[in-house]
Amino acid sequence: MSNGIKELQTAAAWQPPAILGGYARRALLAGGFFTLVTLAALLFDRHQFFSSYLVGYLFCLALSLGSLAVLMMQYLTSGKWGLVSRRVLEAAAATLPLMAVAFIPIVIGMPTLYPWDRAAARSDANIMWKHGYLNVPFFLMRAVVYFAIWIWLQYRLRRWSALLDERPAPELEEHFENVSGIGLVLYVLTLTFASIDWVESLYPHWSSTMFGFLFVAGQGLASFAFVIVICLLLARTSPLGRILAPVRFHDLGKLLLTFVMLWAYFSFSQLLILWSGDLPREITYYLARIHGAWKAFCIALALAQFAFPFAMLLSKNLKRAAGPLAAMGIWILVMRWVDLYWVIQPGFSPGHFQFHVFSLSVPLALLGFWLALFFFYLRRPPLLPAFDPLLAEAIEDAEMEMGA
Repeated sequence: MSNGIKELQTAAAWQPPAILGGYARRALLAGGFFTLVTLAALLFDRHQFFSSYLVGYLFCLALSLGSLAVLMMQYLTSGKWGLVSRRVLEAAAATLPLMAVAFIPIVIGMPTLYPWDRAAARSDANIMWKHGYLNVPFFLMRAVVYFAIWIWLQYRLRRWSALLDERPAPELEEHFENVSGIGLVLYVLTLTFASIDWVESLYPHWSSTMFGFLFVAGQGLASFAFVIVICLLLARTSPLGRILAPVRFHDLGKLLLTFVMLWAYFSFSQLLILWSGDLPREITYYLARIHGAWKAFCIALALAQFAFPFAMLLSKNLKRAAGPLAAMGIWILVMRWVDLYWVIQPGFSPGHFQFHVFSLSVPLALLGFWLALFFFYLRRPPLLPAFDPLLAEAIEDAEMEMGA
């Protein structure tokens, strides 16, 4: 066993797989292509751009911010599933500065996106009483605070993780736990307020106490699905393939199932609370999303994002099979985008279903650039934390399962 660990601590373990560079180039090309498609479409229709941008932005932010939250959760629980996913989570969290810059188009499009930032809002008493909170300077100040906290958290954790690549440092374990514990509290608080600012305030006459928790569960779900897909890509590379045994995919599959159920629980709870209250001001949010063409969309979403993944992930064999589990991860990622589209788009096209070229081109352009930066960061550190105390146990588990 000691020979296996020493082998992973050699210089070869520090070399990133060459295939990651190819992934980065392809993602960059895809981002550029869909940017050109978006620019061409802008010549004919600009109305849809900002709502589509918000959907794509929130999807990419979920991958970045959800990965930061899962990374902190892993440091608190010390699970071996975190050993194989740590570099993926760190690379995804490292894209948060890009997401801060990518927030600028949302700031530019505020009058288009947010009714409370329009002149007509001054004559709406239901909006004006919220003016102390919903005003542009305070909105921007809060966004700066959110990003400052998120970027600082990912920087601290990645900086200490880099020190562990140089030498054993048991004294850092307490630092990881302390920052992660405080960080998870800050994450839930800041994401709750960010979801209110950036999404719930699209409908300033409506409010929900469950809205922030929906985003917390949705980001965790997206992050685990993304990690599983990337782990499949890396399963045949060294050194990560050395410990990516079926038991590790089984661990990730169980966590994915947990967040599928958590998202469904929060979604149903919000619907039940608002529907049972039967208040016109609150129930209009759902009425706009379950009537007309959106009704079939809503039913399909409930089946595709909860019922189907839940039934499939109950299978132990599926959770231990990297290929089928990654396929389920891709399915869930697509459903996360569909869910965000269902949350945001009906506010801009009430009463009828609308799908524009921007609905695909803008999110795919953002995702392409996001993935290019993600693979860039994934190439920088070794794919395994060579001096992590859990490494010996992870290697032993893999060798026992693979019959080594």
